Amino acid sequence: MKVLIVEDNTHKLHRITTFLHKEIINIKIETAASFTSGKKKAIENSYDFVILDMSLPTYEKKVGESGGRFRTFGGEEIARKIVKKTEIKFLFLTQYKDFSDSTKTLDFQSLKEELVSQFRERCLGFIYYDSTDSAWKNEIKEIIKNV
Repeated sequence: MKVLIVEDNTHKLHRITTFLHKEIINIKIETAASFTSGKKKAIENSYDFVILDMSLPTYEKKVGESGGRFRTFGGEEIARKIVKKTEIKFLFLTQYKDFSDSTKTLDFQSLKEELVSQFRERCLGFIYYDSTDSAWKNEIKEIIKNV
């Protein structure tokens, strides 16, 4: 199984990859830490599924750099590109409960309902990541069974 994880938080990324390596034998995990690199890898490569963080910097962060404009709905933007250009399925895994930019403000449940409905055929789930709880692991485990 080949998976792409688009995640800019190194601690969260480590926890996700460690979990997936324990759950799936012979898994190959590729990573991206920004909107730009995540979009490029998702479109140019073949994956069994992609795990998308919702909020991402535009570019990979380098020491002393911001990573460009912060995209509150970066995962959603990547999902739109994936749907237009590939057949890959994806899930969202976010640690935020509220999302707001200059055009809209949504809480976790509202955004979940909107995106699961919008990407009905391709979205495997919208999961809340809590570093102090393992519920996210159980949700991913159930999704993996059906991929």
